[in-house]
Amino acid sequence: VNLALSIAPGLVMPQLLLAGIFIKVEDLPQPFNALSYLMVARYAVQATVVNEFSCSEKTACNATVWRTSSPDQCGDSPCDFCCTSHEMMAAGGICPVLSCNHALTSLGMDDIWPMSETSNEETILFNMIALLILMCLFRLQGLNVLMCSYRRATTGSCLPCRGTAAVGPGPVRPPSAAPSPKAEVPV
Repeated sequence: VNLALSIAPGLVMPQLLLAGIFIKVEDLPQPFNALSYLMVARYAVQATVVNEFSCSEKTACNATVWRTSSPDQCGDSPCDFCCTSHEMMAAGGICPVLSCNHALTSLGMDDIWPMSETSNEETILFNMIALLILMCLFRLQGLNVLMCSYRRATTGSCLPCRGTAAVGPGPVRPPSAAPSPKAEVPV
């Protein structure tokens, strides 16, 4: 248990830092941007955000009218989101987020990979498939590490060794498979 607790921060922190929660994945320097594709948390965050902000556009929501409207009129707004007076003051007097697409853009999730061109459900499905593939790869790697530690504990080596003294005598050959003695050739 102590070993697991000491290893956990080393596994969780890179997941959080490279998932796009704190820094957009596009803003990461190149080696970290490439590593983010191997992080399980990246696909989990993307699927969650797309699921949360997936809604249909409302034609009655005119952005030019409602971006500068008073926060007191939120009850009358046909838009998906409405800004408070503090949010409008922080954004310079305009409401930056009125629809689900605006929310995805403000979070930097409007151009994510994998992203479907047709529907949000496909984007969530693509992210779930990526999660399953990564889970299988990490499970297989864990199995490989366990097999290696088992071999090291039983044979003293990680790789399977055949016919060495550490393992014991090699397989017993039947008499028909025994090598024949070399015939001496006169010189």
